[in-house]
Formats: sequence, C-alpha cells, structure tokens
Amino acid sequence: MAHTPVIDGQCLLALPIEGLRRGHGSAVPVMAGWTADEWSLFEPMWENGPPSADELQSHFDEFGPPRPMHRAYLDARAARGDSTAPGDVWSAALADWMFRVPADRLLEANATAGRPTYGYVFTWESPVEGLGACHSLDVLFVTGTYTLAPDFAGSGPAADALARTMMDAWVAFATTGDPSTPSLHWPRFETDTRPIMVLGEQCHMVEGWHEEERRAWDGVIP
Repeated sequence: MAHTPVIDGQCLLALPIEGLRRGHGSAVPVMAGWTADEWSLFEPMWENGPPSADELQSHFDEFGPPRPMHRAYLDARAARGDSTAPGDVWSAALADWMFRVPADRLLEANATAGRPTYGYVFTWESPVEGLGACHSLDVLFVTGTYTLAPDFAGSGPAADALARTMMDAWVAFATTGDPSTPSLHWPRFETDTRPIMVLGEQCHMVEGWHEEERRAWDGVIP
C-alpha cells in the first residue's frame, strides 16, 4: 500500500509480522480473518473494466513467479466450480494479496509463537448482485447493524442467527481470549492443518481454505 509503517530503528525496529515471528507481543490472543470476496467492493474502481485473458497474465507477471501463480488460481477455481473468467480470477488474486494472505501470515506467526490464535472466513453474501461476501460486510454482523442496511447486508432468520453467533463469539473472545460459545466450538488455528471458522449461513470449521491459492503466494508475500 502507499502508506506503510516506517522502520526507523527507534519506534519500529522491524516489520510487525517479523516482530511477531520473533516472539514479541507477549501472550496476546489473536483472532483474524477475511471475507470470501474482499475485492468485489473495489471492482468499480477498475478504469477499463475487468481484464482480458492476456491482461490477466500480464498482471500476474508483475507478482512473480508468474505462471505457477496464474495456473494455481485457474486450476483451483476450476476444480471447485468457481468462475475462471479473467475478471473474477484477478479479483480473487487481489483479495488474497491485500487481505487474505496478510491475515493468514498473522495467524501463522501468532500460532507458531504458541499464542492462542483463531481464524475465520466470512462467506455470507450480499443480496446486491456481484458483491458476494464483500469487504466490510462482516462488520455489520459483528456490530449488529446489518438491520440498518438490509438491501446491502440481507435480512431474515438466517441473517439474524449469523449476527447472534458472531456477536456472541466476539464478546467471548474479548472477555476470555477464546471465541467459543455454548453454541459454537471454535478450535485454535494450527499451522499444520490450518483450521478456520466459516461464518455464513451454516457456521463450521474447515481446514486449508483455498489452500492452493494460499501456497501460490509463498515467496511473494513474506
């Protein structure tokens, strides 16, 4: 991003993620996650619309190693039955680059240091066509304000149940350091199996969510 922390040798001695990997941060529990379609909210900012197939390859080339990453997204999405249209693939890659992979790196660093760590992916989809589980949508459910924007957040018994589940989990985490509740067992994140909570119409644990795409960023995002 354009504005990032500056390592000045006094206030900040290293990148925060590197500090966590070195054991800084005491025993502070961490809960971190992302929405399944983080970048869909920003697609209208594409000046020339979604990329073509050739442009998609060029975009991936900027990250490097280019073709293995490009192939990983196409193959993984095709295997799951997800869209392989260039715009959808590029939106997924940008979401991983900006949100999912950094959050995953935080979970990994904190868990490796032996601290209580919990991960999630928010999959509830907005009724607005094309948005899916977009950036910021999860905040409305955590705060219970989804009812103020039903056209954006959705409504109904399933939405009510998800909001109650998330608010209870966040309160439990804030008070005990563990988001588990009587109705939701939330195991810790571990680096070998990478279990995270899926927060959607049906809340459940999953191991290695979109693992192929995550591994594609190894060596690209530290």
